Amino acid sequence: MKILLISPAGKAGTIQYTHNLANTLVQKGNNVFLATAVGFELKHFHKDYLFLEVFDRFHPHPLKLCRFFYLLITFKPDIVHFQGAQHPAVYLFLCSLIRIFSKAPFVYTPQDVLPNNNGKLHVHIFRQLYKQFDHIFLNTKNNQKDIIEFFQVPSNKISILSIPDLLAFLKNELIPKTPDIPKGKSVLLCFGLIEARKGIHTLIQAMPEIVSQRPETLLYIVGKPLEDIQPYKDSISKLQLKNHVRLIPKYVSFDEMAGFFNCADIVVLPYYSGWNSGVISTAFNFKIPVIATDVAGFKDVIEAGKTGIIIPPKDAKKLAKETINLLRDKQLQKRLASHAVASMKYNSWGNIADKTIEIYNKIKK
Repeated sequence: MKILLISPAGKAGTIQYTHNLANTLVQKGNNVFLATAVGFELKHFHKDYLFLEVFDRFHPHPLKLCRFFYLLITFKPDIVHFQGAQHPAVYLFLCSLIRIFSKAPFVYTPQDVLPNNNGKLHVHIFRQLYKQFDHIFLNTKNNQKDIIEFFQVPSNKISILSIPDLLAFLKNELIPKTPDIPKGKSVLLCFGLIEARKGIHTLIQAMPEIVSQRPETLLYIVGKPLEDIQPYKDSISKLQLKNHVRLIPKYVSFDEMAGFFNCADIVVLPYYSGWNSGVISTAFNFKIPVIATDVAGFKDVIEAGKTGIIIPPKDAKKLAKETINLLRDKQLQKRLASHAVASMKYNSWGNIADKTIEIYNKIKK
């Protein structure tokens, strides 16, 4: 089967998901071409598929766009599969253009139900966008309820596919760059985009109690900020946590990502709201137990008490208590990590690709 994957974002979780999926689809006998952004961050990693850097919303490249449409005509895809949700107007425009050159079915993996900068206009555009697709792949059951309610997508056009380890491709391709951590520290890791819905304020508020019981604890908050981080810095200073909290507000390199996961004892995701998180599956594959809040589709991935710990959102006392208990109980850490790793056998890229191909075959004209 000829599959054209379109991911206008060339960095972060969406393209990492697309890269893993594309390689696995090729390994299962398909021909895959990826159209992505200029500055594609995975261009130097092993790829079984072909790719073209074409999209650049700040500096459009007419020649690259011509090459893209030439690709459409010559490649003649059986399926066109869009990835991501950050720029719905761009996706809608691309759908309209591609329809001129291809009669293939369109499928879509939005990952986030709404983009980070969602508003009334985005909701309206998404309603129009979802009408373009023959099938939608979602990452949690919670997402299914939302797109049916907000965007009137028929349930028979929806499939649920969990997110496997987004950093799976790193395991054999680089040496992790481990951060400089003093000997004897227990490391908590909060990883991903820094934004208000991630619950970082609650995590910082929980740290004084955690440190009072486990003074060896060191928290890393790592990710590109989408908000003003000064309030977090102020809280860290006010609570006298400078020796226990390290805020790293940047998009880190892949070897740094692997290094942070390698050194973490617990991954903490105290979200207030959201849709999904690829960080959970990545933590599981790195054999790290997870403490997460009862939001989004986290319960689709975490089996409470077996593969991780689920707590209420915005509850600093509960977060502190569960973190302290887990830091104290090394056997519990090992047991949760063991069950988490075992659960990933059912959430592998091979299984995701098989289910994706099954849908492709059902809708292929």
